[in-house]
Amino acid sequence: MSAFKSSALVVLLALSACASVPTANDLTGMWESVPTSAQAGSTSASYCFAKDGSVEWISQVQGRTKRVRGTYKLAGNVLTIESPDLDAPAPLKTSLSMGKLELTSPTGSTLKYAKVAASCDDNGR
Repeated sequence: MSAFKSSALVVLLALSACASVPTANDLTGMWESVPTSAQAGSTSASYCFAKDGSVEWISQVQGRTKRVRGTYKLAGNVLTIESPDLDAPAPLKTSLSMGKLELTSPTGSTLKYAKVAASCDDNGR
């Protein structure tokens, strides 16, 4: 194996080892997705996780804003959000990788979020 291939392999292994299971303390604060464009229009979402276990989830799809308030629980790498606005609790697989929060739905859809300096109170919470 060439020196270049060996170095590339070491870098890839190091990067994959960076993913970790977040703690409740890691989650606390405001997280925003990178807006994405799709056939249905642009979408974005933000989560505000408070220390008291409350959460506010704001999604914007095609210029419409949906706000869901509820509570969250973190058990290992599973984040469960409960709200009267949801038909059932929303379990999401979570990981932290290179400062990004990754949330994966039960259907396998994964979105990445970056922690932002804004506090939950700055977002009308």
